[in-house]
Amino acid sequence: MCNAYTLRKTIPLLALGCLAISSPAIAQRDSGGRVAVRLVDQCARVKAGEIVMVTGPVDRMHLLEDIAARVRSKGAFPMVLVTSYRMDELYHQQVPAKYDSQTDQASLKLFELLDVMISVEDPVRRPWFATMPPERIAAQSKAAIPLSALLLKRRVRQLNVGNGLTPSSQMVSDTGIPMSTLQAVYERGLNVDYSALRGRCEKVQATLAGNHKVEISSPNGTRLSVDVSDGRGGLSCGILGTSSSTENLGTTQAWLPAGEVYMPLVKGSAEGVLVSPKFILSGKKVGSVRLAVHAGRITGITGPGAAAFKRFYASQPTGKDLISILDFGVNDHVRYPKNDYLNNWVQSGMVTVAFGDDTWVGGDNACGFGQPVHLPDATVKVDGRTLVQAGHLHL
Repeated sequence: MCNAYTLRKTIPLLALGCLAISSPAIAQRDSGGRVAVRLVDQCARVKAGEIVMVTGPVDRMHLLEDIAARVRSKGAFPMVLVTSYRMDELYHQQVPAKYDSQTDQASLKLFELLDVMISVEDPVRRPWFATMPPERIAAQSKAAIPLSALLLKRRVRQLNVGNGLTPSSQMVSDTGIPMSTLQAVYERGLNVDYSALRGRCEKVQATLAGNHKVEISSPNGTRLSVDVSDGRGGLSCGILGTSSSTENLGTTQAWLPAGEVYMPLVKGSAEGVLVSPKFILSGKKVGSVRLAVHAGRITGITGPGAAAFKRFYASQPTGKDLISILDFGVNDHVRYPKNDYLNNWVQSGMVTVAFGDDTWVGGDNACGFGQPVHLPDATVKVDGRTLVQAGHLHL
């Protein structure tokens, strides 16, 4: 689980065809710029005259340069924004807490210009983040709300490469899964037939069209019922439309590896118990957490990891307790060894329930905090009909 989950979901990516990205190392060696061509041409569908922000960590500079050059070759205008470990650490050490509540005015002005944003994920978790007071994290997240809202309002096409699954030494340490396995699964997840993936997404979406009662259960103790309503939510299938398009090509946001169908829940409808397995909070592993849910909101927090979670949760803003989002993974090329510490939205049969901010799925709970709970072995019934059985999607 991640703390700034709403930020992960509002700085995303796109895809349309078979992406030849495998790992950071392979991307760095891509001297021909094949990755950049696919991202810019097939995924972001950049057009002449558009303004495109390209952002990512300094150690992925080779890929950022390739993307920027490809953007310019299309007659569009790239702006490259680079982050770095040292700059993040200096901000943490030197910027007073009183400035955490400031919304970034430079970004507000830049976002007014953008047509496209292509973000390359930085998979490195900063060790100092574990020592940051939860109050500061909450203030910074709240200050970022206007930025996310502006991108959505202006329908800026947002493409995020990584989706929390970029292989890294930290992921190896957290999960115990060998790097070779992580890279192989990541590569398979990216190099899918995106037209076929879109078809799978649309089948799930069609099953959920209309007003339905959804029942979710899991061997970990989750027993939750929620209501979904027609005409809301969307899909991330790696195929995006342009900001002015009326084509049914999903939304203006996508995350790679792709393969999700998501929707906001009817407020007040959630009832039951939601159990999160072991997760990583502010860089620390904690035990499972059991959430009691009534009238759509969290009413109790227990379990081995409850104390650690409560310390963080207590400082978050109003709206943090709302059970808000239901997400289904449909990418059958993503299949990891069973592991409680591996975040994963897109694996076929993955069910994710989230609480807090739901603006990225079309909701109106703009609280700046959100938390996903991934349920890999869940069973889901829609008005009594089985959609997912023990982690296997029925299409």
